Amino acid sequence: MNNCVKKGVLLVVAVFAFMSGWGQANVLEQQKKEFEQGKRDIDFLASYIANLKESKERQALSRALDCYIVLLPEEQRYAEQSVQDFISYIDYQESQVCLDYIKNWDKLTLSEEQVKQMSPKMEVMILWPVFHWMTSPAEKKPAQPDCEEIVLLLENNNVAAVSPTCKTLLEMWQLYKRKDIDKMVKLFVGMLQSGGTVSGIVDIGVIGYLVNYLLEETNVSQAQEIQSALENLLKDDSLERSKASLLKGWNDDFTGKILLGEE
Repeated sequence: MNNCVKKGVLLVVAVFAFMSGWGQANVLEQQKKEFEQGKRDIDFLASYIANLKESKERQALSRALDCYIVLLPEEQRYAEQSVQDFISYIDYQESQVCLDYIKNWDKLTLSEEQVKQMSPKMEVMILWPVFHWMTSPAEKKPAQPDCEEIVLLLENNNVAAVSPTCKTLLEMWQLYKRKDIDKMVKLFVGMLQSGGTVSGIVDIGVIGYLVNYLLEETNVSQAQEIQSALENLLKDDSLERSKASLLKGWNDDFTGKILLGEE
């Protein structure tokens, strides 16, 4: 084959590759429009997801998969592939799959490693509506989220991927909405005494907001109960530096409140 023929073949291949890529991009853009317009039939979603995986568009893939998995029949929705897709791709904070898996936890067959992988993801999804409300500016705050259903589901379904600390934060939020300070104090002290920890932006944000509320609204006796629990924890020299720093800050705040209240 002479050089001219070789160049011609290469040009044809390059044009074909370009046209194929251009055509696929056009298909994907059209699918995005249809998805945003509310198209949700299962065959369309399967094709859309395949193209999104190819294009590596993580955010759009997360939303599409979340819609797709909940439409699958049970034997596929709780199967290994769907669970792995949830773990690997779904980061959508308002995930329908997360809620469905909590409701049907007993239908999932998970390895210890899968539970470990699901835990931080599910906890962020569960706490996100509360965190979003707490961090939204006053003029843009959405309605206060009601987490009663999630609290009851977690209580009844023994969802191993959700920690006792996350459950306590949700329960404290429900009590915050009812302004039940005494029960909030008891839950918070119980969480401290049980060694509950917070580490992510969302759970630290939620507990920080609730602790600030308790700092403002507790009486001296309630503040003393919290401060006593904090002081006992701070006697442990093996505490991680970040946790010790957080506890010390709270301890100083409640100590100051007690001193001011006793003047």
